Parts: sequence; structure tokens; C-alpha cells
Amino acid sequence: QQPNGEAATPANLPDDLNNNNNNNNNNNVIVVPPQIHDADGPLALALIETCRDLSYSDICAVPLREGGLYADHLLASFLSVGYDHAVVDTCVEMIWNLLELDDEARGIDGLGTEESVAALTDLLKDLLQYGYRKKDKELRNEVMVVL
Repeated sequence: QQPNGEAATPANLPDDLNNNNNNNNNNNVIVVPPQIHDADGPLALALIETCRDLSYSDICAVPLREGGLYADHLLASFLSVGYDHAVVDTCVEMIWNLLELDDEARGIDGLGTEESVAALTDLLKDLLQYGYRKKDKELRNEVMVVL
């Protein structure tokens, strides 16, 4: 909703968001504001928690998989903030959910990018080397299954 109470429509969106939507013919594209790319910030955590909550539903998981969550190195940036950050745990849980609901293995292509695999591998290495808490071991096991 706009500050004046008017509903946000493509005609009155800020230019950078409006241009992103107009250049894409896919209505399921997730538009990521530039401030999200600060992957360890509170806005990023709120976004990834929302995506995780949506990933429990068959219907909501489709746009998450097909709409660009894996694009623009977004997933890799979330996974690279450090294994003890809440964003990482939430992101791995969301990936697990998306893969679990993906009967046709459509999400594998996006998750199988070089950046995503490298981020998951680096995360696993850090967990093996430095993770000692029960929570770290559980995350390590989840990362191994996702890989």
C-alpha cells in the first residue's frame, strides 16, 4: 500500500520495481529489493522466514521454486553469512521443504547452480570444523541431506 493509502499497482510502483516486473513475462517472479542483499540483516531474516513459512504449502512452494529464489545469487548469499546465524538455519529448512514438495524435481536446476552448491559445501565444511553444539550437528545433518 502506498503512503497515501492507495493500493500498490504496477502503475504506481517505484521505477526500479516496476521495470523489473515489466521486463519479465513470468507473473511468479520474486522481486528482491536491493536492501535484501545484506543477507545477515533483519530484513533478510524476515524475508527468509516468510519464504520458509510459505514453503510448507504445495501451492506456495511453486512460485518460490520457479520465481527466482535461487536466482541472482540470493540463496548463496543467505547461506554464506555463517552457520550460527538464524538466516542460515531458516534457509536450509526452507530448501528442505521445497525439495520435499518437489515431486518433479523442478527445483533441482535452480539449487544446482555453482554458487548454491559452493555455499552449501562451505557451510558443511564450517559445520564439520567448528560446529559442536547439538543445534550445529542437526544443521550439519540437514545440509548433508540437502546436498
